[in-house]
Amino acid sequence: MDAPFDHGYALLIAVNESQMPNYALPTVAKDAAALHAVFVHPDRCAYLPENVRIIQGPEASREGIRAGLAWLQDKIQQDSSGNATAVVYYTGHGARDTSDNTFYLIPYDFGIPVRDTAIPATQFAAELESVQPRRLLVILDCCHAAGMNIKEQTRPQPRGGDMRPPHRNQPDCRSWGRGRDAPCSVPPPGRSSPTFALICP
Repeated sequence: MDAPFDHGYALLIAVNESQMPNYALPTVAKDAAALHAVFVHPDRCAYLPENVRIIQGPEASREGIRAGLAWLQDKIQQDSSGNATAVVYYTGHGARDTSDNTFYLIPYDFGIPVRDTAIPATQFAAELESVQPRRLLVILDCCHAAGMNIKEQTRPQPRGGDMRPPHRNQPDCRSWGRGRDAPCSVPPPGRSSPTFALICP
């Protein structure tokens, strides 16, 4: 067993229930639980259990999600190592307002109209920006995740415009670090493919 990773922190948000029952996603709770098990497993991520928090059910409301991000920020601020790693994982519904191309995360307590009760991606990104770890990984397992541009909104833009490179110039992520490329099998019924890819042995 390796030494625990004292400077790792994770916030796992699973919107598995909803005030509007037709929008409930009960299976995403399984994804969050499986990912939690990976984070705290001593032979995998080895995060301390007290540094990994799951928000789900009614707690995954607008204010509950904001409180979770505040918890993560407090954890990072209390870590004086300067070497903190933070992971924020969201699994649930995502939405897009086609009238103005605004993207939203859908909390437990959303209603109609969506724009008045959901979490704008820009607001979520601003909350993430205040966390300020040395390394930050954000995983969105929801519809419209690509359009939310969380990564672009949580880092400074260089002078001269957009920092997103053309697709053909994107580097091969497999060349970064010393990780291993691990192909995964098809996920079992009731499990999310992106999350299963993260936790497959």
